[in-house]
Amino acid sequence: MVSEALAFGSTDLFELIGFQKMDNQAILTVQSRNTQGACPSCQQSSRQLHSYYRRKINDLPAFGNKVCIEVKARKWYCQNEDCSRIIFTERFSHFIQPFKRCSDRLREKLLTIALLMGGNAGKRLCRTLSIATSSSSLIRLIHSQALPEQATSHALGIDDWAFRKGVNYGTVVVDLEQHRIVDLLPDREAQTVENWFKPRQEVSVVSRDRFSRYASGVSNALPQAAQVADRWHLLKNMGDALKTLLERKRQEIIAAQSSLPVNEFATNQVEIVEVQAAPMEVQSAPEPSPRLKLVQQVREMHIGGKTLRAIARELRISRNTVRKYIFLHEPPKKKGVKSTNLGSYSDYLQARMLEDNQVEVLQLFKEIKAQGYNGGRTILYEYLNSYGKRRGSQRTVKLPVLSWKASSVKVLLCKKEEQLSEKDKVLVRDICEKSEDVKEARMLALKFRDMMENRQGHLLKEWIDEVGASSIRELKGFAKGLLSDIEAVQNALTLPWSNGQVEGQINKLKTVKRQMYGRAGFELLKKRMILGSDLYHQN
Repeated sequence: MVSEALAFGSTDLFELIGFQKMDNQAILTVQSRNTQGACPSCQQSSRQLHSYYRRKINDLPAFGNKVCIEVKARKWYCQNEDCSRIIFTERFSHFIQPFKRCSDRLREKLLTIALLMGGNAGKRLCRTLSIATSSSSLIRLIHSQALPEQATSHALGIDDWAFRKGVNYGTVVVDLEQHRIVDLLPDREAQTVENWFKPRQEVSVVSRDRFSRYASGVSNALPQAAQVADRWHLLKNMGDALKTLLERKRQEIIAAQSSLPVNEFATNQVEIVEVQAAPMEVQSAPEPSPRLKLVQQVREMHIGGKTLRAIARELRISRNTVRKYIFLHEPPKKKGVKSTNLGSYSDYLQARMLEDNQVEVLQLFKEIKAQGYNGGRTILYEYLNSYGKRRGSQRTVKLPVLSWKASSVKVLLCKKEEQLSEKDKVLVRDICEKSEDVKEARMLALKFRDMMENRQGHLLKEWIDEVGASSIRELKGFAKGLLSDIEAVQNALTLPWSNGQVEGQINKLKTVKRQMYGRAGFELLKKRMILGSDLYHQN
């Protein structure tokens, strides 16, 4: 029969003896071709038939219909007088496991769906595939699987991940050669890491970030293994040092830039243009903002001899904010929601306002919007606010300088000249001309990046000495941190291993964890990540 050929292969022991179709469900009645059965207790064969019984098994859907296989199974008498069983049921271990309600092939597909989709999402997918199941059944299917024994690679990577950010964390262990998760640990304590690595003395390379507990745990368990610091974190730490330097020097640089003649520097910054408006009574100076008052208060307390900790405690702000404000004369500008191309229309705005000093800001917004301005109206209002475009005012006003952000410039300082656009080249060159410290920091940052790209770890100590001889305290702090983990940093600048793929596995882990909502217990998450590792790599 055609239906039998579709349902079973040539090696299957079933023969189709009946077929029925009702309510989007196909029921296939089958029986075994065996003429004898083996007792599950004593394994002795028997041909003495006792009776028949019907066993219903769910199978893979076909043609949009649910499929139920009704097995006409036999019961046999056990011929072994010493066996504890008198009657036993025919077993079909190649197709249906004892006491199960679905076929092995359906169970395999459900496990795949559960590992990839989880409980609730998997249930919805099964519904569209005409498979009747529940989210709890899918979760139980995952729990029923045993974790496989895995041969440990000689190169592993570890990093932490958050059960709940800022509250508790776990550790992921990744095989850097096979690109798969080996294990999940319930915390990120040094003792836990040490206990996991101790029986795995064949590991010779461990890639990690600069977390001190990982360093001590791996060192205690595998003193012979080479530890490799994460290169991305090294660049990030250096970038943070450059950002702190730029924030300290920012107002000094901008003050020097404000004295430049028109069209002196990058086009994403606005030249200063004086505009004479109609006479009006001069208004009194505005009241200083709360943030400006805070900056002034921090500076006064610091000059008075108070420590950073005491200032932070008294003003109820963080020490990082205090550390930043003691070098500023006015608060840093707040970050915008997104960067815009407003600077490209500065010449047009100036020309329009010189042409008609009564032009409305809304009209200006409509005009530059038609030309390709990608920002909002509020940004334009704030930008032109200090222009003093009030009717009848008698004073000379200036268009403000669209200043750069330290978080953006720190990236430019780490790039080579040929990697920068023309605008960025002009901006970087201008900032370096205005500050010798920034110029020297850029030179040192490029040297560090060259060491990393060319695998020149033997030059690290020489670079640290050069930083120590400089006047840039931010980079000195970064270099001092490198000395505390010098071997791992040298290995990062020498060996090809990287923690990058570990970060990728953590990103996948976070996706799976969030997919499971409140059912993302540690054991369930661990089994999904390990058992489903091969599935996630399939194209």
